[in-house]
Amino acid sequence: ESFQEVDWQKSFGYFDTDTSGTISEAEVMAVFAQQLPDMSAAVLGADVSRFMDETDANGDGFIDFAEFSADEKHSIHDGYDEVKKWRVLSDTATWIMLAYVFGSMFIVHYLPKLTKAVPSSLVSICA
Repeated sequence: ESFQEVDWQKSFGYFDTDTSGTISEAEVMAVFAQQLPDMSAAVLGADVSRFMDETDANGDGFIDFAEFSADEKHSIHDGYDEVKKWRVLSDTATWIMLAYVFGSMFIVHYLPKLTKAVPSSLVSICA
């Protein structure tokens, strides 16, 4: 077995929670819901349905290992990683990051326009 195949098997096993050899939509939903509890049911359902549609090549409603490892888009695995990546930050870290981003946007984009809009008479008073 190659390293890549072992990695695929571990990833597959993560979603095949009942060890049946296939992954159902309910299993994917359960993994996402457990790991991403703040994700809304509507968004979760839509994402999981899309991942299943993209990966379930034979359309039987289940994903076997061959389908999982043949999925060139890595829909379920990459989708899970992408969604989780944005939910690992604490609330404080998220607010700090947002303040930095919006503060930078304000300084770069809005402040120059604001200073151009200040009447020259006011600028001379402040100087």
